[in-house]
Amino acid sequence: MIRPLHILPLVFLALLSGAVVVVRAHRATPAQAAQAGDWRTDVLSGLGNNAPTQATLAHLAAWQRAEGGNAAYNWLNTTQPMAGDSMYNSVGVRNYPDYWTGIAATVRTLTNGYYPRTLVGLQSNTPVVDDAEMGVWGTGGGAVRAQLAQAAQAQAVGQAYMLQGAVGVNVRAALDANGGALQAFTIAPGQVWSFGHSIAPISALGDLPVVCGPAGCYAGGGWCDLSALYVKVADQLGLESSFPAHAGVADSRFPGILLDEQGGGGDLTITNTSARPVTFQAYQEGDTLIIEGGFVDGY
Repeated sequence: MIRPLHILPLVFLALLSGAVVVVRAHRATPAQAAQAGDWRTDVLSGLGNNAPTQATLAHLAAWQRAEGGNAAYNWLNTTQPMAGDSMYNSVGVRNYPDYWTGIAATVRTLTNGYYPRTLVGLQSNTPVVDDAEMGVWGTGGGAVRAQLAQAAQAQAVGQAYMLQGAVGVNVRAALDANGGALQAFTIAPGQVWSFGHSIAPISALGDLPVVCGPAGCYAGGGWCDLSALYVKVADQLGLESSFPAHAGVADSRFPGILLDEQGGGGDLTITNTSARPVTFQAYQEGDTLIIEGGFVDGY
């Protein structure tokens, strides 16, 4: 949830409301931070599906959102006992000690014989929501369907917005700046990370498309939306972020988040107020931009 002080221009707020964004937060050891991949593809691989479709991946993402919670490495809130686990809640959902234990526990649960239709659907890229099986799992089928419907509705608007068209060019330029500095970074305890400083110097991005809306026509439009995605992850991780209100133009070419040539001004900053390093990663699935964040254990 974006705090009230994170005020965006009306044009960008309207577009952001339709964006398809998956935000995840988890813990990782230093080695796992490099080795862990998308939990969905790893679970599906464990089920024998090494070529998942976007529909199958979207199904698992919707299921995860319907589950909710923050159990460690337990995306679907399974109660499967595993070595090194701990109790997450009173109904037996587990925290798992590492990424691959969580993958193994999820695969083991899906193949325990209680979810035959769900299993076959995931294996054959024909995912289904079986109310009886979801009842056994503990999550109602209606909750998963609601998440699927919400994602489908948002996809029609936001997917084309975030990484296509003129705004998509601007967002991609920021993501590719300085060797992809926004795509993967770590914030040490007590360190302040800056969106603007990560992509500076601004002039190196070249001439960017102008985006028009109620707030006016500006080059670089869309960066405030991109910044807001990092804010969502920071909020979920409990970190401190600052995203000043947009009031005025610091640079007539790039006023989206009021950056000057060196990335200063009305910039997004995230402060790691925890005792552990935190990593951020951005990657693309189709036209959807996904931002992930997680704490690095072992320090």
